[in-house]
Amino acid sequence: MKQKEKELDAQTISRVYGKILNLLSYRRRSGRELKEKLRKYISREKNVDKKVMEKYLFQRLEGAGYVDDKKFAQDLVEVISNSSKPKSILYIKRKLSEKGVSSSIINDSLQTLDKDFEYKSALKDIQKKASLLKNTNTFIKQQKIKKYLYGKGYSSDAIYKTLTQLEV
Repeated sequence: MKQKEKELDAQTISRVYGKILNLLSYRRRSGRELKEKLRKYISREKNVDKKVMEKYLFQRLEGAGYVDDKKFAQDLVEVISNSSKPKSILYIKRKLSEKGVSSSIINDSLQTLDKDFEYKSALKDIQKKASLLKNTNTFIKQQKIKKYLYGKGYSSDAIYKTLTQLEV
């Protein structure tokens, strides 16, 4: 009976590990995301010690180098900063925080961004909005643009620099 239980556990471990590797084939995941997925996959299994299996599989993933929040954060910052849709630094911080990345790792990965990244991103973001408001009073136009950019999470400095650049 014990041999059959070990065989069942080995099959279950292999199946769950395969699901996680399949998930990782799409994109890198944070440690918290992987733990949540492990819990989800393991909860569907029967006749296994869920806590022991989760701990074992997570350690196995760490040992294989799949759990690296620093690399995950750097990759996500790079993808977002190179995206055609402009995003603010606050947006990136929120996204990383939602994924369970620590604030020290978030701050380290944001250091790789160009110092004018947020300004350039705000400038791209506002060009479309400004063209929609071209027949509007200048004061009202400025107010709408500020509100729009604040809502997107841009800093005050980036907003005012963008407004002066566009001479709105």
